[in-house]
Amino acid sequence: MVPDSGQTTGTTDGAIRTFIAVKVPLSDKLRPVLRELGEMGRAVRPVAASGLHVTLKFLGDTHTNLCTEIESRIGTCVATRIRFDVPVRGLGAFPHLNRPTVVWAGLHDDGTLESIAVELQEHMMDLGFEPDRFRLFRPHITLARINARPPALLRELVERHKSTDFREIAIESVCLIRSELTSKGPVYTTMRDIALGVAK
Repeated sequence: MVPDSGQTTGTTDGAIRTFIAVKVPLSDKLRPVLRELGEMGRAVRPVAASGLHVTLKFLGDTHTNLCTEIESRIGTCVATRIRFDVPVRGLGAFPHLNRPTVVWAGLHDDGTLESIAVELQEHMMDLGFEPDRFRLFRPHITLARINARPPALLRELVERHKSTDFREIAIESVCLIRSELTSKGPVYTTMRDIALGVAK
């Protein structure tokens, strides 16, 4: 699991909050799921359709003078890789459905996405970023965050779609994204979108 890019942390002076991710377009099959999540009351806060992504490495506080080097390291990781597809299948919850804090759609990676994440982890550690606290990379798309006890409808929704094939997504680029926390949820700004297969 990669730390959720919407988690609440502060930033230090002279730093911005960033993460590395693959942006995900909203599919026709996921659209009604987001709509249902949005109708479940204040306890359930769905992610904006424009903000769907797969986090590869959460960086957190990032000094702006490091961003150019981070972008260069991302380019190194993806330069020799070609576009590939990953199926999106099933819903789930972290840490578990009995007391959820995050609702997600699963990605069935064949190991390609994981290898990019592992390589990024090594490059970012070289730049002084902490390694992820979690041993396993579990690629997923965060659909909603849960702020309180959710309605029973949430369990029903997740169980109804636990094996649903939503669509394949094309992995064509990796982004450095800035995250700004607001009272209405995080606001994401793409700082750099780096295409796969573009050798330096």
